[in-house]
Amino acid sequence: MAGSGTAYVLGGSLAGLLTAVVLSERFDRVVVLERDRVPDGARARRGVPQSRHLHALLSRGLTTLEELLPGFLAEMVRAGAATGDLMEDVQWFVEGRPVSRRPAGITGLSASRPLLEWVVRRRITERPGIVFVPGCVVDGLITTPHRRRVVGVRANVAGKVREWTGADLVVDATGRATLSPRWLEEIGCSIPVESQQIRLAYASRPYRRHGQDLGGHLGTASWAYPGHPYSGFVFAEEGDRCILMMAGYSGAPLATDDAGLLEVANQLPTDVLSRLLRGGTPLGPAALMRFPAERRYRFDRTSRLPAGFLPIGDAICSFNPSYGQGMTVAAMEARLLRDLLAGAGDDLPQRFLAESAPIIDVPWQLATGNDRRFEPGYDPAADPMAPLRAGVSRDRELALAFLRVAQLIDPPSRFGDPDILARV
Repeated sequence: MAGSGTAYVLGGSLAGLLTAVVLSERFDRVVVLERDRVPDGARARRGVPQSRHLHALLSRGLTTLEELLPGFLAEMVRAGAATGDLMEDVQWFVEGRPVSRRPAGITGLSASRPLLEWVVRRRITERPGIVFVPGCVVDGLITTPHRRRVVGVRANVAGKVREWTGADLVVDATGRATLSPRWLEEIGCSIPVESQQIRLAYASRPYRRHGQDLGGHLGTASWAYPGHPYSGFVFAEEGDRCILMMAGYSGAPLATDDAGLLEVANQLPTDVLSRLLRGGTPLGPAALMRFPAERRYRFDRTSRLPAGFLPIGDAICSFNPSYGQGMTVAAMEARLLRDLLAGAGDDLPQRFLAESAPIIDVPWQLATGNDRRFEPGYDPAADPMAPLRAGVSRDRELALAFLRVAQLIDPPSRFGDPDILARV
C-alpha cells in the first residue's frame, strides 16, 4: 500500500523501473524522468545502446525479479523468451575445455534486453502513482540552501529548462553514464572511485534461429582465458531469433564484418559460432561497443552525502558486461531498497549504501579478479582460483559449484568448503 510523498527516479531502464516498483509501495507519487522517447513494444532505444547486444539475467536475478514482480517468468515465456537448465541446456567452455552437461536445477532465461524491459515496463504502468516523463534530460540537482538535502532536479524537457522540486527522495538510475559524482562534487561531496582497466571490445549480431545448432537448447558460452583473449557466445532469444556475441580482452582486435568475426570464431574451442557465421541468416548488422574499464563509485565511503538522494544500479557500479551481472545486481539492490523503505528516515541513503556494498562486493570481486588474469605478469601459480578453473571441465561437482557462484546463488566462500577443496 502506498504511503505519502514524492520520489523522482532518474532513468527508465531496468534499474529505474524496478526502483519505481518498490518506491510505489512507499510513496503516493513516483515520477520516472527518462531522456528517451519510450517505444511501444520490445524495441531497442537510443539511450540503451547496449540493448542491441547479448544480455544475461543471472539465475539470482531471475528469482529476485520474480519476488518483485510475481509472475514475471511466466509473462516472459508467453512473450517468447526461452528457458532451460543452465547446466544441461548451455554448453559452457571454461579454460578452453567443455563442461559436462547435466541437470542442475538452475533455471535460466534467454531473451533480448528490449523484451525484458518492455515486460517490466508494462507491468509497472499498471500501478497507480507511477508517472513516466519521456524526453527529459536531467542536468543537475536542486538542494536546500545549506546543501544537506536534495529536494529535486533541473531538467531539459522539449528544449525548455524545468525545475522538478518537492521531492522526498531522488534516485539516480541513469547507469554507467551517471553525472551524480560531478553534481555532488559541485555541492562539496567528493565520491571515491575504484576501477579495473580491461580494454574490452564486444560485437553482437542477431540471426535467424530456425535450423541452427546452438550447442545447447539455450546456447553456447566460451570464456576467454590467459593466452586466449576472445570469448564467444550464442544464445536463443524470443521468436525465431538467436544472438551471437564476440568479445576481445586487453585491446585484442575485433572487427564487425563477416570475415573479422569468423576469424575470431575460428580461434574458439567450439565450431558452433563459426558454423552460424558461415551458414546462418543474419537479421541485422553487427553492433560494436568498447568498454575500457569497470568502475565502482564508493558512495558508501563518504559522510557528506546529502539526505534525500541515493544512486542505484550501474550508477554505483559498472561491471564487465560480458559477465551479465549488472541487471541482477540492480534487481538485488531494488529488493534491498524495498526492505529498507519499511523503516525509511533521513538516513535511508546511508543505510542503503552501507547494506548494498556487500551485495556489490561479490560480483565486483568475481569480475575484477578474473579480469586481472589478462594483465601483464599474471602468474597462475599465485592464483588460488586457477586449480578450481582447471578442474571444472573434469569434475561435475566442481562445475556445479562454479556455476552457482557465478550465478550469484552461492557466495565465493563455497570454494573453500571441504567437499570442494577435496576435488580440486
